[in-house]
This record gives sequence, C-alpha cells and structure tokens, in this order.
Amino acid sequence: MKRKSFFTILISVSMLLTGPASAFATENTEVFFVDEYGGDENTEVFYVEENAAEAQTEAEPAYAPSAKLITGFRPLSEDKKTLAFYKDEKPSLEELLRQLPGELSAFTESGEELIPVSWYSVGADFDSPEAHYFQFSPRWNRDAYRVGEDFDIVKSAPYIEVFILERESAHEEGAQTGTEPQKTPEKIILNYDQSANKNRIYDYLTGVMGFNTAAACGVLANIYCESGFNPNALGDGGTSYGICQWHNGRYQNLKNYCGEHGLDYRSLDGQLAFLDHELNNSYGSTLRLLRSLFNEAEAAYYAGYSWCYNFERPKNYPSVSVTRGNLSRDKYWAACTGEKSSGLVELEQSRKTAEKAVEASDPVSTDKEE
Repeated sequence: MKRKSFFTILISVSMLLTGPASAFATENTEVFFVDEYGGDENTEVFYVEENAAEAQTEAEPAYAPSAKLITGFRPLSEDKKTLAFYKDEKPSLEELLRQLPGELSAFTESGEELIPVSWYSVGADFDSPEAHYFQFSPRWNRDAYRVGEDFDIVKSAPYIEVFILERESAHEEGAQTGTEPQKTPEKIILNYDQSANKNRIYDYLTGVMGFNTAAACGVLANIYCESGFNPNALGDGGTSYGICQWHNGRYQNLKNYCGEHGLDYRSLDGQLAFLDHELNNSYGSTLRLLRSLFNEAEAAYYAGYSWCYNFERPKNYPSVSVTRGNLSRDKYWAACTGEKSSGLVELEQSRKTAEKAVEASDPVSTDKEE
C-alpha cells in the first residue's frame, strides 16, 4: 500500500472592490507537509496522495506488462553523481550527455544487472543562462524494464546533479570586506563552493530566524538554485532580483521595505531582513512549517520541496520542487551533518526485495534450507 503523507493546503483569498466594474482577488496558496518529519499539530490537515507522475516533465509511455520489475538501484559513485562547471566553461547539452553513464546497475527479479539508460533535465532547460543547478534523471526502455507504481523516479532513482558556478567572487560580501563570517559547528561548506554568502545566510537562518539545520538546508538549496547566493543576481529579463529572485511586485516590495528601514536592497543584510519580514507577513504557514520540522535528513527534503513549491514557485515548480528537495537532503544536509547517504540501506532493501520476488515466482525456492 502506498504511504500517504499529510499535506496542508491553506488558501487565503482577499477581495478588493473598487467599483461596480472593477474587482480582483489575490490568492496565496501554500502547500506543505505535516507528518512524521514534523509539522504544526494544531493545523487542520487532510490526506493527499503523493503524485509521483507530477514530477515528470514529459508524458512517459506505459510500461509493457512483460517488462522486468526493477526493485532498486545501486547508487552512483560521487564522481559520477556530481558534476560542476564554471559558467564560462559550461558545456552544451550534447557535450554534457556524452559525459553521463550509459548504464545503471539495477536489481530485478533476475538479480543485479546493468540496464541501458539515457538522461533528461528535470523541469529546467539546460540551455538557460541563469540557472545554477540541474538534476538529470534516467530513462530506460519501458518495454524491457518497469518500476512499481509507488516508485517516484525523480525522487528515488539515482540522479546526476550538475552545478554551474560563478568564477568571480565579487558578490561575496565577506570577500569584499576581508572579514570572515562567524564560525558555527554546523557550518555548511561544500567542497566545490566555498561561499562566504552561503555561510552568512545559514547563520542568519539558524541564529536569527530560529531554523534548525534541516529547515536551513531547504532554504539554502533553493537560494543556490535561484541566485548562486549572489544578492545582485538579475534574472527574467531584469524583472527578478536578489538571492531569492524576487519577481515583479515582490522585487518592488524589497526596494520599498529596505528604503523604509534604512537598508540597501542590494546588500545581503537588506535582503535577509526582507526575507524575514516577508515570511512573517505573507508566508506564515511556510514559516511555521520550517520552524516545526524535525532535524533529520528527510525533513531537509521536505523543507527544500516546500520552500520551492510555496515560496519560490519557479517555472515547472511541481517537478523542480522535487529536485530541490533532493539537493537539500543529499548535498546540503550531508555536508552540514556529515551524514552522507551511501545508499547501503536502500541497496540492502533492494536485495531483499529482489530475493522475495524470485522466491515468489519460483516454488522450488521454498525448499531451500534456512
């Protein structure tokens, strides 16, 4: 039976009437998880099935009934899973795909075997000059191999993460002033991205806003994807700005708030103060969720997912939210806590599942000695 997760959908609608022929409504919809990973127990909740198909960017053909059932995958090694390029050395999509493995090691009813795969970017155009992160998930011949209906390929299958890094560090405010951000035991320093701004954002989220590591990882994963931690990042043809790529009216709200409080909207300090203000005044449900999450890896996934789904809302946000949850859990949480996922638990479970499938299809196996 498929595990259900609690979602809470809070919908607030305000209607402003300015005349008999002039009316509009602003709708702010927040969707977040309240389950074994934490959440506000006082919030009314209802069950919604997690929809794995929502994470697919393209319609996939149906599996052939005769296809072998994949029960699990052997994890990719770190050197194959993670790729990073400076922006001025970013390869074309064709060049990148030539670097990706052509096979994955999978467990089926027949045991472990290599299956041919191709790769696609989930929810994001690799040719986009503004994006900083891409998740490539696998495809295979659906006439030959299938997965169970409860298996979310984007979330659970091996994937390849591609980081696009800025060569210049001019936007690093710590580097500009020559000062180092205060060190904390839970400092997040990724081996390919020594970012002073990232560390300052983490310190603000945990020290000022009261987030635990799991919640902070979710926010950091999204900010990296949006801006690469650059407070002067400009996107969407000049209509989005800052670490969170505040868009149109929210961009103007950033300017207004900073102007009213004697802050520079172009500075990291000004943007963090506005982020705090915006969460408290416009995204209260998301704020309460993040503050109530348990401090564990899967909660980091839901923090990244929920922040993207509720706060950022990028193009293709249902599928992009999954990739940012993965980034939060698999990279930021791992780097912060040292709890790197080796895949051994999943690997052992895959072996057991495969063995059970073989036994179920082979009556002779019931006569084996224990």
